[in-house]
Amino acid sequence: MERSATGRSRLRRWLLPAILVLPASVDSRVDPDGRGASRLDWGAYQQVEFVTADGLSGTFRVRVADTKEKRALGLMFNPRLPLNEGMLFVFDSEQHIAMYMRNTLIPLDMWFLRRNGEVSKVHHSATQLDPRHIHSESPAIGVLEINAGLSRLLGVTPGTVVRHPTLSR
Repeated sequence: MERSATGRSRLRRWLLPAILVLPASVDSRVDPDGRGASRLDWGAYQQVEFVTADGLSGTFRVRVADTKEKRALGLMFNPRLPLNEGMLFVFDSEQHIAMYMRNTLIPLDMWFLRRNGEVSKVHHSATQLDPRHIHSESPAIGVLEINAGLSRLLGVTPGTVVRHPTLSR
């Protein structure tokens, strides 16, 4: 079944609040199986805001992976990720970034981010446990990982703007 652009826009406008306002009723501790991530101090959840080219906006609750140890572990070993949560990987400078899904149990979408917060690339539905690298293709300062499929549903494309204090430093 094909939907018109207007139909997709209405669907996104209706589903966006439903998805991003869902309570985090699932246990979303990083590494609930005790394989190492819980020993890291992840700090409090932070908010990431985004605005698509269509003007749709929303937020995700994220853990920030801003150290080498946190970036190396990321979302590995997590059996679930609530729809309104994600992980923001932040690097010290813009660079070509290579991510992978080794030991990651859930499929993810990845948004590669420029220093100004603009999405430069969206990688859809990275396969869980896949050791192959996923490249930024151009220099990036960070990567936002969310549940697979949400990027298309929300209309996130290159040019979407993401706001978080670490992206403007």
